[in-house]
Amino acid sequence: MPRVVSTPAGTPPTSYRPWVEVAALVRMSIATWGSSDETWVHWAVPVVEETLNPDGAVPFDPGRRAAFPGDPAPELRGGEVTIDESIAAGLCQALHERWEPQVHYHPVLRLGSRLDESGEEFRQRCASVFSRVARERGGAASDHEARARLAAAFESRAVTGNELEVLHWRVGVGWYPAGVGPAPAPRDPLMHDEPGAGA
Repeated sequence: MPRVVSTPAGTPPTSYRPWVEVAALVRMSIATWGSSDETWVHWAVPVVEETLNPDGAVPFDPGRRAAFPGDPAPELRGGEVTIDESIAAGLCQALHERWEPQVHYHPVLRLGSRLDESGEEFRQRCASVFSRVARERGGAASDHEARARLAAAFESRAVTGNELEVLHWRVGVGWYPAGVGPAPAPRDPLMHDEPGAGA
């Protein structure tokens, strides 16, 4: 179902440009790390002269901006896009082939990252675990630097082959006000996202 992203407060709508929003429910499993994760990932694909541009796809959070279902009035549309089953399948395949997510693992903590977690977010999460353990054991404040070094001592690599499985795709059109584009959500590295609804 198409949706229209609301304009910023106090700004009247002038025109809307279409983006194709893709959501994938993905399962990752890395046996050697004993690590697994299942989550929704989201991309927005720009439409240039009524043509999809997968190379310009950006990750985004569909809940970051308010929106309502439907299409804008024809006179407010700054572009057009048509999505059928064949086009959607081809787009999903193209995005899957381009996607090379990096994941992380801390051998001391035996802790794996989430599929959508950056290296910096994972480092902060590891540091939080080390700090909590140190407090519980009465560690000295001077141990902070050593804990920081330990937290940074993790492995990183790309997910490959059958370690990554797409369970479900959803494809729809998002109409964005002129000058406004899809945006990623601010992340809290201490929070673990639960699988949610797609676009």
